[in-house]
Amino acid sequence: MYRRMGRFADATTHFEAACKLKSKNPEAYLHWIKMEISEKEWSKAINVADRALKLVPNAYEIVERKVYALRQAGFKLHRGLHSEKAVKMWIEAVEEIDRSMKSPETLASGARQLNASMYYTMVVCLDMLNRFGERNRWLERWEREHPDDPTVAVEKEFLIKKRGSLLMGVR
Repeated sequence: MYRRMGRFADATTHFEAACKLKSKNPEAYLHWIKMEISEKEWSKAINVADRALKLVPNAYEIVERKVYALRQAGFKLHRGLHSEKAVKMWIEAVEEIDRSMKSPETLASGARQLNASMYYTMVVCLDMLNRFGERNRWLERWEREHPDDPTVAVEKEFLIKKRGSLLMGVR
């Protein structure tokens, strides 16, 4: 309620209290993470996600929000000419997705969009890390597992315009 009213400090106080009580309700953490993301507080969102995942380790949506925040933090650092720190964010996102990605047949109802979002983050981060062979493998996997996702074609087109070819730099 406080978050919807724009009273972020009050909302944070209540979220902190729930965390101290070791709440295992993933929805509370998701609201908190989404609040931090809405304020573009990437490091706070990542921190909350890390805390939440210690208490609710299998919360797929929390993982998805964490890797989104890592990707965005990387871009913010990259724009600020902090390339080494940006690379660390993208590497962490890639590693988290690699550990957490679920195959489509094991996904809970409604989790397909989260899965597709994580593929998008993986492809973007691998591209920014200049790991083109891996990027292409994940892009193919994303397309195979989510043939109805229009974002795949959009991302392919973007990468071709950006790099000149999907094969550029692939060994």
